[in-house]
Amino acid sequence: MTTDVSTALATLQLDPDNTQALHALASLHPGNGAGVEPQALAKALIDARRFHRERGDFELCVQLIDLELAWTTDPARRADLLHEKGRILSDELLRDEAAQACIREALQALPGHTPSAESLAQMTLIRSNWQPIARRYLQQAEAATDKALGSSLYASVAELHLKYQPDGNEGEGLLRKSLELDPHNRRAGAHFERLLRETSRNDELLALYGQRSDRAGNRDERANAEVAAGELAQKLGRKEEALAHFRRFPRAARVFPPEG
Repeated sequence: MTTDVSTALATLQLDPDNTQALHALASLHPGNGAGVEPQALAKALIDARRFHRERGDFELCVQLIDLELAWTTDPARRADLLHEKGRILSDELLRDEAAQACIREALQALPGHTPSAESLAQMTLIRSNWQPIARRYLQQAEAATDKALGSSLYASVAELHLKYQPDGNEGEGLLRKSLELDPHNRRAGAHFERLLRETSRNDELLALYGQRSDRAGNRDERANAEVAAGELAQKLGRKEEALAHFRRFPRAARVFPPEG
């Protein structure tokens, strides 16, 4: 593994939105004179995806898969990568049409690819029955006496609406209900955060990070919320607000560029 690849991957661990690191990885692939071994790079990307999946950086996982697909020609490997990408798009990013397109492409790369055939059958079945499933979950959520259970059920209904009716407002409303019952519901929180990002509602996103900081169960959770708020404020050009967030934790302050 080259130092440049290791450096780019390490940069993405610290800053998943770093486009320069992604561009560097895109230019360092087997067969273009970069001296990168296919197996070593594939293993490094697998390890990176595992790390970022645990962190919830699902958009970045999709981008890392696309990097490997760009130079991978083996049909079986392409099918595996496309299936992995399709599952992330479906299960985590709630993009059903894009997910099914990936799964179909996997089956074109390797007809009879068992995981893809099973996933496509499952996706097709759920898509044709999602409304009665959503109604049943909603009834269970409304009847739940346990707040954590109710929050989980509302989040499940929200996912169905976001996946199959992305232009509607029901999904967002259900996510809000989920988080009202359990502000620590990480899955609902992640979907809500992504929704605010995609719709550029930055003030609401900053408020969400502030709530996470206030409700954090430990120092690391609070630090992560303050870092996220600081980075967003910095991107919006709100330098003093960003600095205030970063100053609350030493490790947050290190990512802020020195003044002067």
